[in-house]
Amino acid sequence: MQFNIEINARLLKAVALAATHSESRYYLRGVYVEFFADHITLTATDGHKLIAGRQARIFTNQTEPGASDGAAGQPGIILPLEMVDKIKLGRKAPDHATLSFDAKGDNLQARFLNLRFDGTTQSGFEVEASYPAARRVAPVSITGEQAAFDPEILITFTKAAKLTHNSIGNPSTPVVHHNGLSPALVSWLGAGVLPGCEAFGVAMPMRVQGDFKELPDVAWFTGAAAYRATADEQFKAETERLKAQA
Repeated sequence: MQFNIEINARLLKAVALAATHSESRYYLRGVYVEFFADHITLTATDGHKLIAGRQARIFTNQTEPGASDGAAGQPGIILPLEMVDKIKLGRKAPDHATLSFDAKGDNLQARFLNLRFDGTTQSGFEVEASYPAARRVAPVSITGEQAAFDPEILITFTKAAKLTHNSIGNPSTPVVHHNGLSPALVSWLGAGVLPGCEAFGVAMPMRVQGDFKELPDVAWFTGAAAYRATADEQFKAETERLKAQA
């Protein structure tokens, strides 16, 4: 049985930004596609950042006997990064790519994949590996405690927002939901930007060490030394700000 799965090309490219390029971590060198009755999920991570996307199932007319536009129950596929990278997005490019593969048999051999987009076809085998339990990384509670992040990680989410932008207005500005030294959630895909799609990111914070752990000396410029406000001082300042706006 052959499956022909429609995947939003912009979402696929955006998720792939979080995949690793390291040859030694080949099992993370791609986008993990999972199949459910009414949707698919796309996941990529390099261990420092993660992007996950959800797309509603797209129903299409199948011309081949026995073919299906849904693959619920089939094992997930690690779609090689090299195949995704060859997809070139343009303003007039179609919205979706088609991922085609045969049902996985009892021989446990790697499935051969065809990824069709805008008149081109990328072919190759799935990455033979077990994908990590990425869902364990995403936090379910957020403390709001501020943390520091590698700027390169945050740039990834900005690039993802630009990739999915529909050219109307400005791309969404990613927002980090701080979680202290635990993984933080990142909002980067605005509602309705990609119809039928949702996505979020996870960013791993960095521990500040060395000379930059302390606040910089700004007194020579501002005339007063910088200091870290206490929670009570922050609450008081926010109260005063809200009163001023009332």
